[in-house]
Amino acid sequence: MDDVNEILLEIEDEIEADDLELELDQEFREDQEPEEDISDSRDGIRDWLIKISKYPLLDTEEEISLAKKIEQGDLVAKEKLTLCNLRLVVSIAKRYINDCLVLQDLIQEGNIGLIIAVEKFDWRKGYKFSTYATAWIRQKIRRAIANKGRIIREPVFICDLIQKISNLMSSFEDTYGREPNLYELFKLTRSDQKLEKLTFDRIEKILQTKRLSCSESLDQKFKETSVTISEMIADTEEATMEETINRIVTLECLQDILDNLPPRDALILLMRSGLYDGYPRTLEEVGRHLGVTRERIRQLEAKAVKKINTSGKFRKGREALRQLAGYDQLAAK
Repeated sequence: MDDVNEILLEIEDEIEADDLELELDQEFREDQEPEEDISDSRDGIRDWLIKISKYPLLDTEEEISLAKKIEQGDLVAKEKLTLCNLRLVVSIAKRYINDCLVLQDLIQEGNIGLIIAVEKFDWRKGYKFSTYATAWIRQKIRRAIANKGRIIREPVFICDLIQKISNLMSSFEDTYGREPNLYELFKLTRSDQKLEKLTFDRIEKILQTKRLSCSESLDQKFKETSVTISEMIADTEEATMEETINRIVTLECLQDILDNLPPRDALILLMRSGLYDGYPRTLEEVGRHLGVTRERIRQLEAKAVKKINTSGKFRKGREALRQLAGYDQLAAK
């Protein structure tokens, strides 16, 4: 019960903090349905938290064991993996409380994402189930928010971030004739003092906010070119969305490599593995892209792999490259 009260207090604190940060304009919410009684809402959340708190958290070995059983059609294992991750949905849903939907609705949408994640999780790829499920839960919640169609007035500092990122993207497009992909945009933000601490997910959320503020639906279809931020958050057909989710999870797993390797070395690994744009590149192709010889690319790649193998800073990224990108020469540590 103490855990339940703790979570409820945390949710209330987040509501107050988000109210100050978002400063939602009341005139845009006049058509909103009458608010439900706060005490009833709180009691409903309390009852749900009490109900799901009895399900234990799983360690990685248990998740893998259940995933293997699910592949064999074990419905009991499927139910257990779902139930034991319901608290993950709540922890994610509460971050979106002021994005137009009440918490109960957000949890319901997140639960749908969790169920999809349970069905599609591939334990062979090396990342945790929670990492994979989080991406699906967020996608379903954001889709519901977009479909709600609210217009939000963002505080000045959010507008500034949106403008700065838009300027970076426009400048890149003027130079190269296309939008930057996720990796390129992430690297572009490192050169700006106000943007350098933004993570992949934060950049994604800022651009989503921009589209919501302009009343643009995330259901909009984007042309299929290289993977851009807009494609990352577009609500596409489920098969395409699964590929998108996998790409997002992969990039999150590679965060420490992108942060700690020189930009050129990181780009070489991403291009060689196919994580850059979905197509593995040969040494010659990468060399042509960077304006150096294939032998130089081979040397730089070998040096980067050695560095990743010997430095503790790359533990998470090392496993991601080994499992997801086929770099078998990386040690399983």
